[in-house]
Amino acid sequence: MQSTISFLIVVLGYLAFGIWAIIWISRKKKVGEKISLRAKIIIAVIFFSSSSVLISMIEPSPPATPSEFVTYYVKPDVANVRECPSTSCKTLSTFPQNTELTFPGDLFDKYPDWAEVTFPDGKLGYVSKTVLSEDAVSAGLPPPARGSSSVGGIAIGPWVNIQTTVGQSYEFHFCEPPAAISGATCGGLADTATNPTGGRPPYSFVKKSGFLPPGITLELNGTLSGTPTQAGTYNFRLCAKDLYGGEGCQNLAVVVNKSEASATTIPTPITENAGFVKIESATCQALGYSVPDNPNSWIVYLITVTGTGGGSSLGFFCDHRYGGGPCHNQSLTCDSWTVKHVGSCVRETGQSETTEWTYQARGFINLEMGFNFGVQIGYEDEIRRNISCN
Repeated sequence: MQSTISFLIVVLGYLAFGIWAIIWISRKKKVGEKISLRAKIIIAVIFFSSSSVLISMIEPSPPATPSEFVTYYVKPDVANVRECPSTSCKTLSTFPQNTELTFPGDLFDKYPDWAEVTFPDGKLGYVSKTVLSEDAVSAGLPPPARGSSSVGGIAIGPWVNIQTTVGQSYEFHFCEPPAAISGATCGGLADTATNPTGGRPPYSFVKKSGFLPPGITLELNGTLSGTPTQAGTYNFRLCAKDLYGGEGCQNLAVVVNKSEASATTIPTPITENAGFVKIESATCQALGYSVPDNPNSWIVYLITVTGTGGGSSLGFFCDHRYGGGPCHNQSLTCDSWTVKHVGSCVRETGQSETTEWTYQARGFINLEMGFNFGVQIGYEDEIRRNISCN
């Protein structure tokens, strides 16, 4: 405080002397008097000495630190730490919810979508910025209902598990109200959809993982429809996406009950053997660009997977890796079993215990993406294969 007052006194004195000197020189010039060399030297010395005093009283600013540190917390229950900044990279470790992570600002901004972390042994890892929050998650808040999540502000549901019956036609609209359906999208007209909400409509619905019952399909506009052919519980993750990377997701299940007729009728038994499936080959053939002669458009690939299987039924699925939606133009052949629809081979009475199968589909991807292919054995077990297209 005292140094500040001293500094102000010197500044005011410096200004007062400067004003007096200007007025004195002006008056001398008006009356035609010459300013002596001695007076000029005195004025110059006072100005320079005052300037030196002012400069010496100004305290230098502390040296700037290389960067400011920022602190973030893990939002979901678990966050994966990858060995490189991509979701296709190997998971090195996981961080539980509310793990505190501190980054230098320049290191946090090194990648647009990933934050670099350093383990105690010096090894580097990468965490997606979408799982980080500036505030810790309150312990008093319940976890997201039924595995729901939101990116970009999109919220869907919540819906209860769906109940239907074998052989009965079923239709349900996740896009609410149904009047908000516009062709292949939901909420094409502004403010027409009440579910989903948020983000930047229109929305498209996709099955991000899991299985739908044989005979049931999900359209991009959120219409779930068809006639289920096999009883069981089919778990899947439903997501609504906009065109700007936002998505809202919820875990759901379709419970297909046996019909009354099948419950009272004694079916002809099929000799069961242990269900299995073996993938013999998986190929990815480039067919061209989605826009002919335009290398900046998506590449169209033909996926062909062959194998053998046994048991009572095999269910097949294929989607674009990283949540790009299901594959297109799917076809399926089952050598000695019956193809009930595009997605399943079913063993019927009198048919052999094993079958050979061939699955084909098309997809639109870039070189960094690929396909997730899976086969469900019966109602529960499944195997998966990642198909890369280089």
